[in-house]
Amino acid sequence: MKDLNEYIKEGLFDGVDKLEGKNGLNNNLKFLKKEIIDWIINNTSERVYKNKLSVDMTTTPPTVDYNGNIDFNTNITSLNNDNMFQWGKVEGKFYCAYCTSLKSLEGGPKVVGKDFSCSYCLLLKDLKGAPEEVGGVFDCYFCLSLESLEGCPKEVGSIFNCSYCDKLKSLKGGPEKVGGDFNCYYCNSITSLEGAPKEVGGDFGCSDCKSLKTLKGAPKEVAGNFSCRYCESLTSLKGAPRKIGEVFDCGCCESLTRNK
Repeated sequence: MKDLNEYIKEGLFDGVDKLEGKNGLNNNLKFLKKEIIDWIINNTSERVYKNKLSVDMTTTPPTVDYNGNIDFNTNITSLNNDNMFQWGKVEGKFYCAYCTSLKSLEGGPKVVGKDFSCSYCLLLKDLKGAPEEVGGVFDCYFCLSLESLEGCPKEVGSIFNCSYCDKLKSLKGGPEKVGGDFNCYYCNSITSLEGAPKEVGGDFGCSDCKSLKTLKGAPKEVAGNFSCRYCESLTSLKGAPRKIGEVFDCGCCESLTRNK
């Protein structure tokens, strides 16, 4: 168990009577644990069960695991009440979508068993602090300030969607392997597909990316459809996947048509 002074140095007992000695530490840890659980319950829209919450008080900050789903209220500004604790593993889904005041994913879970969503988080500039493992869907679409995918997991079990991120400049830092679809529709600041996943188990969609000039960086193989439709700045199909399981669609690419 950590020494009381280590917790005090971390600022975890600010506003709490800092009783000295073993009994003081135990009492303060019980108080802090209650504060953590209460904060989580009060700031989630989906019901959270206390008996499914596990709080490890031997780490600084304490680590919280949850055997269920977490869905935050949209008014939160932090995923962990300004470093009061650190999420560990969430067995179900973890949603902080539509949290328009959230500026960072720091403090979020390391592992999410099912889906993760931070979509419509309008102030996020990167994905640092995102889970290292996601078993299901990873959604970060419509994050209008997102400039980089740095911080997202290397592998996503199902769909990865970063569509409508108008300031996203590159796909670098994104997942290397996606079990389902990969979508980056309407990402109007990317100019190439450099950084796209190497493996895509479903469809690959980069349609309506107005500044996309080249398909360089696209996966070599796509199990499903590949669509670069309405990419008006695209002048060549060089870099396109060598193998596509279903349909290849490059329709309505005006610059491509003119260069034929």
